[in-house]
Amino acid sequence: MKLKTILSFGFLGVLGITMVVIGLIGGGKSDDSSSVLLESIDPQAPAALCFMPGTDPDLVQQVQIKLWEIWGQGPLGFNTTNRWSGGQGNPRTLTWSIPNDGLFIPSGVGEPSGSNVINAMLAEAFGTVENGKNLIRQSLADWEDQTGITYTEVSDDNASWGASGSGSRGDIRIVAKNFGGAWAGVLAYNFFPSSGDMVINEWHEPDYDNPTNNFRFFRNTVAHENGHGIGILHVCSNFAFLMEPFIQTNFEMVQHDDLQAGQRHYGDQFENNNSSSEATFLGDINGSGSLGLDDISIDDNADNDWFSFTVDGNTEVTITATPVGFTYGDRDQNSNGSCPTSGMVRDSLRIHDLTVTLVDTNGSNVLETSNTSGEGLPEVLGPFSLPGSGTYFARILGDSSNDIQIYDLDIDVVVVGPDPVCAEAGTLLEGVGQVNDFSATCGSDNSYWAAHGAAFVFALTDPVVQFELTATAPSGFAGSNISVDVEASKDSDNAFLLVRAKLFNYTTGSYVSLSNNMLLTTTDTVASFPLPGGSDPADFVENGTDKVSLLLEVLQTEGLANVRTQLDEVLFNFIE
Repeated sequence: MKLKTILSFGFLGVLGITMVVIGLIGGGKSDDSSSVLLESIDPQAPAALCFMPGTDPDLVQQVQIKLWEIWGQGPLGFNTTNRWSGGQGNPRTLTWSIPNDGLFIPSGVGEPSGSNVINAMLAEAFGTVENGKNLIRQSLADWEDQTGITYTEVSDDNASWGASGSGSRGDIRIVAKNFGGAWAGVLAYNFFPSSGDMVINEWHEPDYDNPTNNFRFFRNTVAHENGHGIGILHVCSNFAFLMEPFIQTNFEMVQHDDLQAGQRHYGDQFENNNSSSEATFLGDINGSGSLGLDDISIDDNADNDWFSFTVDGNTEVTITATPVGFTYGDRDQNSNGSCPTSGMVRDSLRIHDLTVTLVDTNGSNVLETSNTSGEGLPEVLGPFSLPGSGTYFARILGDSSNDIQIYDLDIDVVVVGPDPVCAEAGTLLEGVGQVNDFSATCGSDNSYWAAHGAAFVFALTDPVVQFELTATAPSGFAGSNISVDVEASKDSDNAFLLVRAKLFNYTTGSYVSLSNNMLLTTTDTVASFPLPGGSDPADFVENGTDKVSLLLEVLQTEGLANVRTQLDEVLFNFIE
């Protein structure tokens, strides 16, 4: 997508399977054919022409040059032209309407004049007029859903063709007429802003009523023509895009390059969100959760996007802005209507070096900023511990490139509780102590509390070692879970040791097995033991003292040696 402006007045975009210029196929007489065409074209309405594959390029080029002479223009640029009124990157509301059948439609690109028959065509092709309108609505909605354009359907007063949009008719008016078999190469054409009117060739009604992929042939045709109607020209690429000169049906409407052109003109669907007061609210995250948006954009060197989200409780947030794009041919259509096979290459992944900023609940104080990754790489801020509950802001900023960068936004929130709690006391209930310092279990520092069984064992199912540790929960703890992180090891490969954890239930007066078990290797092994599902954490905290009691049982399941268990770290997590 080239970001340039050409021609300040309205002109036409034409989508064709074949050629607009009639009679130039397979060695037709160039003098007669070109003169007939040139005599029938309005010199005030330049057109973007699509030619049938196989037409003599020299012949078509002669016609194109003659057209330029009439219009007083050199070669036309492609990809984008003028937008509807309003500043670049700003959203726009457009109305559209369908006149009654019978309205006179003059020649627009040299085709015969005729009467509007769109309502009859829609009824014939799709069963009812309303069914056909729904397909048109889907084509417009695809642009609306991905850009800053809002379409509003209105009635039409059947004013003469070419009348400006008003309260009595749409900015964009859509009609159909039969161009005749001689113009079978043309599907439709569309005026550029600020007209946007669309003329569909009713001769192709048998093609439009193809139900494959929900009438994709028709929907892609309308979506393509509307692309011209919002200021986008043809693009030639080695990838399949909607605004290629020839209709394609192996994809669904707006594609990556089309998206860039539409958002460059009108911003993404969340504009204008250029300050904290205009921020797009993404939603509430109660507990841990994620929010995200796909295919939004920084559309120039001045754009910045603001988003807000609400959290509840002690949380950490990670904000990721991921550039979206790839390398592809992005070339202007040749003057003879063909597409070049080489030329400009666009790397849409590496346009802006994105910056992510986290802003406090007042909408102004910056809590954290990240700009470390460079062009084409995800920019990640966090995890950052939020000060508390409330509505926070994420701001995405580009660099000085006056171009558009598509990106995805992800906001991930994780609930965090108080810092882990170390054991305050420890007792060896079973086994022979080797290193009697339970306090070493407060840090992952290769210090340990160790014991082995009282005698050699043969695949016993009863524990050979039991450690009991106690800790104190935060005062008034009424959280959602309790878990215990254990780091342990053994001093020999000659036996298998299994560690299971139990937490004392003060309501029932008995130990309850926690989820998971831990098979020790010689080196340090780490495991987390949460409460089983459905447990009430309050049952495991003693009233009045906030005491929590943990029992770690070591089973020697195989081997002859009496192996020492080394308890390196035990931490209690009280989860809000």
